[in-house]
Amino acid sequence: MEGGAVELLPEVWIVKIDEREHWLDPDVLAHCPRIYGVYVFDRKQHFHLCSFEPCHELHFLGSQYEESEELQDDELRRDEINGKVLNGDAQCELVSYWSKADIDRMLQTELEEGFLPPEGMNGGYRLTGIESVTPDDAIEEAHEAHRSSEL
Repeated sequence: MEGGAVELLPEVWIVKIDEREHWLDPDVLAHCPRIYGVYVFDRKQHFHLCSFEPCHELHFLGSQYEESEELQDDELRRDEINGKVLNGDAQCELVSYWSKADIDRMLQTELEEGFLPPEGMNGGYRLTGIESVTPDDAIEEAHEAHRSSEL
């Protein structure tokens, strides 16, 4: 605490939300039994949108999915399905707002980086290694990390 001010660094989290029901492509549905949206957010930031209840601003990183056994054995088909998922991701809202209470419930299912939540559940984990000191820069750093690996 310097000069009477406390510095609050971002607390960056990843949350994975089951979004299979939102997919319409029959090929994707046939070959991906589980599809999750992967989002990043700063748990210290709260927004109030037409409500007294605080919300978190979730930034979409992309989709993570489980492949069917058939897809795992067919590299060409795997690339085709991955292309369809990436095309679907390009049409997603980049930012969405979820209530703090809903996110807190999701985070009760703690995940390891790279893994999906147990079937029928959502979950998340704190993202470590972020060096940025502002929320916007931390979110951008998480985007970069996602582009280079699978969170």
